[in-house]
Amino acid sequence: MGRAAAGTATVSRIRSRLCRGRDVVDGVSIELSMPTTNSSPSPFARRVVAVVRDIPAGRVATYGDVAAVCGSPRAARGVGAVLSGAINEDVPWWRVVNRSGALTIPAHLGLRALQRARLEDEAVRFDDRGRVDLELHGWTAPSDEVD
Repeated sequence: MGRAAAGTATVSRIRSRLCRGRDVVDGVSIELSMPTTNSSPSPFARRVVAVVRDIPAGRVATYGDVAAVCGSPRAARGVGAVLSGAINEDVPWWRVVNRSGALTIPAHLGLRALQRARLEDEAVRFDDRGRVDLELHGWTAPSDEVD
């Protein structure tokens, strides 16, 4: 089986498991909730979560776009750090991609395939290299949202 066919098979398996309400991908349990801590999120983290919640279904933003809307245009990695702790249904983390439209979430836990499956469920299309067309699916924050 070629690499593309294997990826498609994995996405199909994940999609069918999601439809059955499972949170296990390839035998690995995925925690889909925000970790509980005794400290409250930073103001930056709260802004990131608010901005990502505003990205509509069928659209994506880049980590840098989210950072810029949050008032910290050089904090793309910080956005990634915030979202890595927000893998849950309440925060649509799957709608954030890198600046070239690639999915960069760690693949070893099946999260990259999960991200692709969720985006495909929202009618986001991928090119032959597995990248989202940012011209077609890119999201621009409303001007009143930009800090």
